Amino acid sequence: MGLTLLLTIFLSPQGPKAIDLTGRLFINEGDTIICESTTYLAAINTFKSYNANFVEVAMDNDGMIMEELERKLQEHPSVKFIYTIPDFQNSTGRTLKLKRRKRMIELANQYNVLIVEDNPYGAIRFAGEEISPVKHYHTENRVNYMSTFSKTFTPGLRIGWI
Repeated sequence: MGLTLLLTIFLSPQGPKAIDLTGRLFINEGDTIICESTTYLAAINTFKSYNANFVEVAMDNDGMIMEELERKLQEHPSVKFIYTIPDFQNSTGRTLKLKRRKRMIELANQYNVLIVEDNPYGAIRFAGEEISPVKHYHTENRVNYMSTFSKTFTPGLRIGWI
């Protein structure tokens, strides 16, 4: 089973602390990160502070397009990780459908790449059926999951976990 680290997330000069810690741990200068087109600007700016390169994958109403993700993984075999916001994605508000979550795991396994799942909005659902996080479907411990209580519990407290 995975280890959960509970921490206080303060805004650091590099951006949200959990994202900064992820960058600090995983990114070396020149590494390539795959992300949704478009995605959370603070994450991009934080990862840029570690001199990462970005490859964007288009989305439709069902989230990141898996055929394009696979094409990008083939074109960039040394990708460090896939950064995704699967629920109510920032900035589009789209939610990655169940079939695509499972396919993302299959692709991560096939291409030996990590997934960084940033899910601050997963608990904020007003309609529709809840979908488990991408991490729920992992089979080879490739998903690093982060979330926060600051969207649902007390916004000023800024507590989350990785």
